[in-house]
Amino acid sequence: MTLHKIPTSFNGFKILQISDLHSKSFGKDNYRLINKISSENPDIIVITRDTINTKDTDFKVFINLAKQVSKSYDTYYIVGNHEQNLSGNKLKALIDNRKVSQW
Repeated sequence: MTLHKIPTSFNGFKILQISDLHSKSFGKDNYRLINKISSENPDIIVITRDTINTKDTDFKVFINLAKQVSKSYDTYYIVGNHEQNLSGNKLKALIDNRKVSQW
């Protein structure tokens, strides 16, 4: 399929989307997911919605994944309803960690 509204400069540009992880881990430190991402060699990664489970207490799985992929790829993140439904303190902790770790 050809989309004529997309500039030709995007030919071959690869966007990898990660969504709805719900705090799931794919092997120790998400090594299986990180290896799969690396094998795809994207130009950018977009992490869209529901990366955490609202019952998660420290968001460690997601934060470690985000830190790892953002070392190698431009990474963009938007929140979903699970993040939006966090209590004020948990949401603040997630946002503050993002600012500190610069992912």
